[in-house]
Amino acid sequence: MYSEKLAYYLKHTDKSYSEHATTYLDKDNAMQYIMSKNEIVYGIRRLNVIERLNIITDIWDEIKESQELETVSEDDSRVLLNRLANYRSNPDSATDWAELRQEIHSKYA
Repeated sequence: MYSEKLAYYLKHTDKSYSEHATTYLDKDNAMQYIMSKNEIVYGIRRLNVIERLNIITDIWDEIKESQELETVSEDDSRVLLNRLANYRSNPDSATDWAELRQEIHSKYA
């Protein structure tokens, strides 16, 4: 859903952002267009806050499911363990993601 909205915005943006974009023919000889990173970023910036947060959530969910992040550095592991210890010693200091998301939605929607 958000990728369709993003594609719509990108389709109607200034083509000067297309410096690394490419076109090619797919297996059915249909013209396909690959957006450049600049076009994607420009399109995302044109979305409202809630739409951008939803994109971030979608991306984060995909990252969590991927196997690319199997190793964690010692420094990162230490930071995570410290944060977990802080949370366990004071669980009321944390904000539930659903509550935070609703608060942001209420504030910016």
